[in-house]
Amino acid sequence: MPAQTPSRPIGAHVPVTGGLAAGHDLAARGGVAGVLGMLAPVMGHTGPGGRGRLRLILCGAASKDGCGSHRDRHENIGAGQIGIAPFAALLRHPATRGVPFIVETPGPHAAVAADIATLKALRRKGQAACAPAGAMR
Repeated sequence: MPAQTPSRPIGAHVPVTGGLAAGHDLAARGGVAGVLGMLAPVMGHTGPGGRGRLRLILCGAASKDGCGSHRDRHENIGAGQIGIAPFAALLRHPATRGVPFIVETPGPHAAVAADIATLKALRRKGQAACAPAGAMR
């Protein structure tokens, strides 16, 4: 039977905590770029003007457990095993530009609000670094 093309594109998401639990060391130097590079042939071009499949980033949670633990337990940004730098790399990567993220951190509203503010700031810094002079204010 010939392969059929779906009438609507199939979307994909990148689960940060689940990826680490599965053994993808996003916290390692170059880990985020490595994982996104590995997924690129499946996701297609997702940067500006691209028509890739990346539709969502589940990045709003650090991991309580280490790489390869097979336990997807969430922690607040910066408090878990992932750290801040991999989230910055993820949100600044060209493949994730403009892709929304979901925050899945535990705790009271104030803790979740702080995590959202941190992630938004990381994304803004990345956009400012990539923008032509005078493009962002």
